[in-house]
Amino acid sequence: DGEDLVYFRQRAFLYRNLKKYNEALTDYEFLAQQDENDAENHYYIAEIKYLLKKEPKEFQTDVQTAFQLGYPKEQMRLELQKY
Repeated sequence: DGEDLVYFRQRAFLYRNLKKYNEALTDYEFLAQQDENDAENHYYIAEIKYLLKKEPKEFQTDVQTAFQLGYPKEQMRLELQKY
């Protein structure tokens, strides 16, 4: 339900700030499945994959989806803006 999603969002945020990127990625992927129209989740998935040194093809779609859903390009990491 909605309260559980708040928990996952908070936990993902904390994991991201603690640099526990694999755990954060798991939570953000779950959140993106629950709400496919949330640009922020897609952006954080892309950002974390970038930080985990994934290949661009693994996060390019997430960057594009986030931008198409309205995530402000100027708030994206410079390294991700080109995608």
